Amino acid sequence: MKKSFYDVNDAGKMFLWAVVAPQLVATLIYLLIIIIANLAGMFIDEVYGLFEDLYILSMITQFALGLVLIFCNKKIDVVKSCKINKLGWRNLIICIVIGVIGVFALNPISNCFVWLFEIIGLNFSSAMPFEPSGAFTLILAVILFALVPAIIEELVFRGAVLQGLRKFGDLKAILISSALFALIHGNFLQIPYTFLFGLLLAFVVLKTGSILSSMIIHFCANALTVVFYNFNIFNGEITINFVYWLIAIVILVVFGLLVFYLGKVLQNKDKSLNANQLLDEINKINSFKNDEKVSKEEELLKLFEEIQELEKSKMQNEISTSVNIRQSDNKNNLIDKDNVLDKEDNLSNKKSYISNQENITILAKNKKTTEMIEKLKELSSSEFKPNNNTYFLKSGIILGIIILILQTILMSF
Repeated sequence: MKKSFYDVNDAGKMFLWAVVAPQLVATLIYLLIIIIANLAGMFIDEVYGLFEDLYILSMITQFALGLVLIFCNKKIDVVKSCKINKLGWRNLIICIVIGVIGVFALNPISNCFVWLFEIIGLNFSSAMPFEPSGAFTLILAVILFALVPAIIEELVFRGAVLQGLRKFGDLKAILISSALFALIHGNFLQIPYTFLFGLLLAFVVLKTGSILSSMIIHFCANALTVVFYNFNIFNGEITINFVYWLIAIVILVVFGLLVFYLGKVLQNKDKSLNANQLLDEINKINSFKNDEKVSKEEELLKLFEEIQELEKSKMQNEISTSVNIRQSDNKNNLIDKDNVLDKEDNLSNKKSYISNQENITILAKNKKTTEMIEKLKELSSSEFKPNNNTYFLKSGIILGIIILILQTILMSF
């Protein structure tokens, strides 16, 4: 049985490995370059150039994140946990519109922050790892820098990280996951854009209930960027002044309002319950007994048993009613002896059904109730009990900041 949700500990592990894995893979590849150069009697730069021509160096991060997804999800149902739900045509069209407009809306404010960083001496190259020089390389660039990141990065950050952090509330989950998404890029110049882009993606995922929405927006934005770069669109000199800042802020605000409005139009396709929603539903069921809110996962099993007792009581009432009807029918000679025996057998079966503590299908009044029970069974299991330890999350943040600072220092020389 695989776990169908991410908790804080899962999110922390995923992010920590997302920080560490690319560094480890890059180190192994550079060692491989040195070994090949020595064995082949070639210069290191020659082998390095060969690896660049094969686009191996361009895909280090995506390859590493792919490995992280594989090894960190061995005991997790990725489809359910990452909310890979059907999107629907309306949501699909809206997501494409948001992705296209987002490129134009977020770039001006991003340029403003790049200008600020350049003033303090941070001037990094924003060129692509290789130059698209024709139809084939353009298609390859779209695949490598738009399609692959749209899938892998979304599964990591809008899948594991965002969903795992929802324990702290959706707003905090959006803010923290977006900050971690910006941090993982390891480049100060990209932080403003990636943070704002992360906010957009996380918001849309929670509104649609499907990670496919953020994948589409991510792909559209990155694909357009690749195409613009290939045809030298918007690559001219930009004069940053007060007017440009004002226009950039106005565009950002208008785009934010547009996204907020479209968020109301989007249809939520997520019919499942996360741990917080589950507790809310249990509170509603339990409210007839007390007004206290459930806040600890340890109480799940106890509440599960209470729900069973409630349903058992309802069934016993149904049995009592059936008994009264049988007695009434008997007195009025409306049923014969065979029917009486049949009803008694049915009553006996019902009593046996109630006594069976392991059979919980009695609670399946609707799909939501069924899923609540399955989730309760899962959460009450010691193996799948939510772990909200923040150790891995904090470690990943600290290590990510250290790597960001080191990369900044090395790239500034």
